[in-house]
Amino acid sequence: MSLKNITIVLWGTPKRTDDWIEWYERIKELSAKMGHPITHLGITGIKNSSSKIVTVSRKERQMIESIKNGEVLDSLSCLSLPKDYKIAAFDYDVFFIRNEAYVAATIKDDYYNPTVESDVISMIKDYVDDYEGEIFSTSVKEVPFLYVATKEKNNLDTYELIKTIDRK
Repeated sequence: MSLKNITIVLWGTPKRTDDWIEWYERIKELSAKMGHPITHLGITGIKNSSSKIVTVSRKERQMIESIKNGEVLDSLSCLSLPKDYKIAAFDYDVFFIRNEAYVAATIKDDYYNPTVESDVISMIKDYVDDYEGEIFSTSVKEVPFLYVATKEKNNLDTYELIKTIDRK
């Protein structure tokens, strides 16, 4: 059982704001390639969205139609949750999030390897300009997005920098 999460984050400005469907499809492909298909979504910015995590089967079609009709998302979270999950914030296998300030992926260390790292970095770089980034680990008992959203390392007791990601 995994004891750590590995998070890859790029903070910066969005390259575009009209490519949410493309981003979502790429996340689905990447997650499936890792063996953890996206099962749940967290959507903000479209009508009828809430702060709750919902199943892909329940919300995907509505989200895509809303985007095609011109609605702009503020944020999209894509999670792969096991069937027996209890708390989405802790029990995910893979968690991707994109908003106007950052793009990030958190993966259980059991599923993390150099190929996954390379694939994730390559993909998320396509969506962020003028970025700074890093890869860090935390205990699975902490929510790494508390740091991602604030850049305050004090928000995490087990934060450990693995490496910085330089803009190339």
